[in-house]
Amino acid sequence: MKRVSLSLLIIAMAFALVVSAGAANPVTITYWTFFAGGDAEYMEDLIAGFNEAQDEVYVEEEVIPWGEYYTRLTAAIAGGNAPDIGIFHVTHLPSFVQRNVFLGLDDYLDAVDFPVDDFNPVIWEAVQLDGSVYAIPIDTHPEVFYYNTDLFEAVGWVENDTVRIPQTPDELVEFGQAIKDYDDNLVPYALDTAGGGVYRIWLGLMSQLGGRLLEDDNRTPAMNSPEGYEALDLLKTLIVDHDFGEVGTSAQLLFREQDAAVQVGGVWNTGVHEQQEGLNFAATMVPPIFGANANWANSHAIVIPMQRGGMDDDKVYASLTFLDWLTEHGADWARAGHIPPRMSVLESEEFTGQPYRPAYAEAAEYAVFLPPTTEPSELESALNETIEAVYHGQLTVQEALDQMETAVRNILR
Repeated sequence: MKRVSLSLLIIAMAFALVVSAGAANPVTITYWTFFAGGDAEYMEDLIAGFNEAQDEVYVEEEVIPWGEYYTRLTAAIAGGNAPDIGIFHVTHLPSFVQRNVFLGLDDYLDAVDFPVDDFNPVIWEAVQLDGSVYAIPIDTHPEVFYYNTDLFEAVGWVENDTVRIPQTPDELVEFGQAIKDYDDNLVPYALDTAGGGVYRIWLGLMSQLGGRLLEDDNRTPAMNSPEGYEALDLLKTLIVDHDFGEVGTSAQLLFREQDAAVQVGGVWNTGVHEQQEGLNFAATMVPPIFGANANWANSHAIVIPMQRGGMDDDKVYASLTFLDWLTEHGADWARAGHIPPRMSVLESEEFTGQPYRPAYAEAAEYAVFLPPTTEPSELESALNETIEAVYHGQLTVQEALDQMETAVRNILR
């Protein structure tokens, strides 16, 4: 981190004096989020818990619909009425940081002795650009491997009370065929074959092989490689050649209704599945199918937008007080399925005593994020559309990689 300035230390000490005195008029910070459903309820509970736990800082949440969030945040910053803090995906950081609209946090973190060393280094690195910290991560949400324990037992993939998880491409085919032999109407593998998450499992598998989406400059395509081919060819083999998937149908729905033996999907599915009556399942990391651990992931983080009239340091320090508390209570946020970013929370009874989550928590150590680019949405769309075309039999694997390379080169040139 940068060497902290004397002026910031003085301001931090002044804020500490206000806090220690007990504020009759607490510092109010506005907090924009885009959460819905269970995520929204858990975040609301956390904010209420923070506001009740102390009287120096008060957090006001405003929920923006997910589809409008980034557009409205951009407009609010440009219009001079940005929130004090806002939720953010780390994959979107570069495009905003490039415009100098988020506060660099290094000096402020140093001034308050923020517990940086307690954060998972993998996710902490993801919130840094050019060596500076621009956000505080509140979770990691990777793809994980959900499996129906009843179906695994029915096809004989339970040995000595231990479920046998496929570990190689051949074992994936073997298990898929066992499910089809048991009941041809079942789907062995429920994968995202349409929508915004199609590329994720391919990126994870390619990374297991040592492949990369982009070169070190984060502009030059690198996916048209033997590793990219092998990963996509495996998915084609499973979904198209063996008909072990169902193209165009919600993977979450297939698994929840017990029409699929396995779902590879984001950890946010955990809260949905555990509420499904009659569904007996477990979850683990995506297996090292190609011999190494790696899985797609993203992270919810919180940013501090720049304010047109200048930064109010009291509000900055009040925000960091909230973020320290919020991440310290990451076990409560984990109820939504997410993995806490702080190591002390991962080791706490509040987290280790939860169902399902501890079994896949290690996936955060092998998180593969979309490379930092200024065009993350366009990049994801190009990857998704191309891989989806493979699932529909419209492109061969090599044609898809060629098309992907051209599209990505045009996006990032």
